[in-house]
Amino acid sequence: MKQNLPLYQTIANTLTKQIIEGTFKANDKLPTEEKLCKNFNVSRVTIRQALAILVEKRIVEKKQGSGTRIIYSEKTETINKSLKIKSFHDDMIELGKIPSSKVKKFELREADKRIASLLQIEEEELVFYYERILLGDSFPCSFETGYLPLKPYPDFSIEHLNLSKFNYIENIKKEVIDYSHQNVDAILASKKEVDYLDVREGSPLVKINLITYLDTGKPLDYVSITFNPANYHAHFVKYR
Repeated sequence: MKQNLPLYQTIANTLTKQIIEGTFKANDKLPTEEKLCKNFNVSRVTIRQALAILVEKRIVEKKQGSGTRIIYSEKTETINKSLKIKSFHDDMIELGKIPSSKVKKFELREADKRIASLLQIEEEELVFYYERILLGDSFPCSFETGYLPLKPYPDFSIEHLNLSKFNYIENIKKEVIDYSHQNVDAILASKKEVDYLDVREGSPLVKINLITYLDTGKPLDYVSITFNPANYHAHFVKYR
């Protein structure tokens, strides 16, 4: 069953899609609030909530007495997204898609020298290791592997991976995600990526290796994300 989004979010998604697809172009004015109310058959309050989302995302700007003007460009969108850390779950919700994941492996391992160094923990300290496929509307968007220290997160579980890892860290553990350090590589699809991402063996893929840090300066986790740029345009970011 499709997840029900707030009406204003659905309208914001619809307007965003129309702008990106060129129904409305840069420097054009959006229809008046009154006309949008009639088009979507909603109240002015709902339309204003939807427009507030577009203003926050720097897709439109509102000026007193001159209406709502479109300022979106592909370059601006990429820059804006590059400044803020967003979870895959949040990214899909904004696109009006249902986020989900399939956990393929979830186990405890002893941290080897490399992982211990990256996470700033003792060698052989226990860490969670997982592999999961991230999906939008049941379509495989990316394949993720990750290491998370056991000691600060003993209650971490598959259920948290199936929902949202960021939600677990920020809302359950009450920790603040600050920034991430990332390396980008171009790779060719191996048999595992063929099986998980529905691509041909040898297809060009993008792999991001990243360490996410808390506001305390402590590493949160070490993650590798692999995706097919032809199907999923991921925007990797710096600050929460």
